[in-house]
Amino acid sequence: MFRCTPWPSRRWFECSARLLLLLPALGYACASSPQLVGPSTPAPSIAPTLSAVLVGAQTQLHIVNSPAERGAETEWQAEGTAEPRVSASGVVVASKSGDVRVSATAGKERLLWSTIAVPDASGEHTGTLEMVDCRRLAGPGTSPCRFLIGPGRTIRLSLNQSQADLEGTMEFALAGVGRASGGVTQAGNVTVTGVTSGGSADMKMTVSQLIWSISESCGAASMVAELRFENAFGPQTLEAVFGGQLCRGDSPMVR
Repeated sequence: MFRCTPWPSRRWFECSARLLLLLPALGYACASSPQLVGPSTPAPSIAPTLSAVLVGAQTQLHIVNSPAERGAETEWQAEGTAEPRVSASGVVVASKSGDVRVSATAGKERLLWSTIAVPDASGEHTGTLEMVDCRRLAGPGTSPCRFLIGPGRTIRLSLNQSQADLEGTMEFALAGVGRASGGVTQAGNVTVTGVTSGGSADMKMTVSQLIWSISESCGAASMVAELRFENAFGPQTLEAVFGGQLCRGDSPMVR
């Protein structure tokens, strides 16, 4: 133990001064001692968390991390522009595209859940697209744009849907087959990007935007893409704009 000599000696005063200098350091050590904190309890919520649901599809909701779910009966309610319905067991269905809001009340606890409802854009989409504008970005010799503008060419997409996201394949008569991905909005507008290669012109096509509407069986479509291929003059790079129509399932096509 740290001990000073008896008072009132000179050594006692020196010892006391040293103790005073040590007090701030002792106080800091005590103040910075680690505090024990117990595990945090997750907040109650409604699961699953979804960015979108499909119109007409059933989605099972349930409460997680809530003591009220043990023994207390849950009352479900739904509202929103999608005209959703929710069952006594928490199954929600949207009648049309729009907003979906659900509340769950168990005892004194009330939880909220929200998302949007989008149309189902999965499946086959086929049609024809005609090149309506073309600009050469790079390449020697005569521009090949004037030889490509005009005739409609077959396009076919096969898409899978998860919430509002789309993924699948795209085939274009001029530029072969490749992968495509994108999404669908509440209004039924589909936007897709992708890359294909091959086709009648043996080219690589990078689609920066393909847009069409699925609000009806057939909808106007537009596409912007970069085309890369090689002709007698050498490697060519074009930026092209296409217009036409896409329909669900099979449709008449011009090859």
